[in-house]
Amino acid sequence: MERLSFFCDEGKGILTPHQIEFCRKLHLIMNSFHSDADFNAGKLAEYLELSRRQLYREMERIGHTPAPYIREFRMVKAKEHIDSSSVRRVKELAYRVGYKSAETFSDHFYQHYQIRPSELLREVA
Repeated sequence: MERLSFFCDEGKGILTPHQIEFCRKLHLIMNSFHSDADFNAGKLAEYLELSRRQLYREMERIGHTPAPYIREFRMVKAKEHIDSSSVRRVKELAYRVGYKSAETFSDHFYQHYQIRPSELLREVA
């Protein structure tokens, strides 16, 4: 839950108790399933026992939409893997955070951090 405020507040002010509970559940589910390449907004809604429409509404209240949230969560996890030196190859890193394609992962990582994951992996090696 160390990054819960980062993922759920977005400067929108104080969260309601309902939003805090939603964020807690969201964070637990994301931690459990972010490495599943087939995990998407539909599955997130299913695990939260919400319709897709309800999921979008709840996420908008905390300043997010599902697909970008899932991608950002995966990028943060990828950076944590790099920082902890728990991976050595981009392909392995992509797989650990739920990507089937190392190329797509690398492009998304670059869009998020403005540096290729291969460059960071070399730096920490």
